[in-house]
Amino acid sequence: MLYVIAFSGKIGSGKSSISQLMAKNFNFQRVSFGDYVRKIATERNIEHSRFNLQNLGESLMSENPNQFCRNVLNQVSAASDKPLVIDGIRHKIALDEIKTIINPNKIFHIHIEVHEEVRLERIIQRQDVNPNEIEMIDAHPSEKQVTLLFSEIADLVINSENDIEQNLEIIEEWLRVNVSIN
Repeated sequence: MLYVIAFSGKIGSGKSSISQLMAKNFNFQRVSFGDYVRKIATERNIEHSRFNLQNLGESLMSENPNQFCRNVLNQVSAASDKPLVIDGIRHKIALDEIKTIINPNKIFHIHIEVHEEVRLERIIQRQDVNPNEIEMIDAHPSEKQVTLLFSEIADLVINSENDIEQNLEIIEEWLRVNVSIN
């Protein structure tokens, strides 16, 4: 891989939509922490509720962050010469581990923000949850760094209330300037 673009953002921020479209439009490889956690949940016969997936992801990260990150990265070929998009960074240690694993290649962290009302509307439309459950989802330890830290340490912060194509243009221009893509 040439480099990695790692997306973070709160649940419902639009990071998966943006990362999927980016991978498709730019012909990049893509992996997802969420997809990997769902795969492990299926293998372990764990119901795919948001709470269960958050707990499983948190458990995998606390048990062995390096192995968890390697397993996520191993969903695609490391020998590829294409950049890699990673969806669903939830912990700073994951960014640090990925930096170590992919060295000397670079990682660029893009954090997705969205107005809270828009995010809540997206979650309710996408999942069968009520506002009380959303509070529980947001209070989970896996969400703490996404909420408190990532906008401060990201290389680029974008607002997903913009049109998704507009956000891709912002990202593409940022990459052109900072990563020398053509």
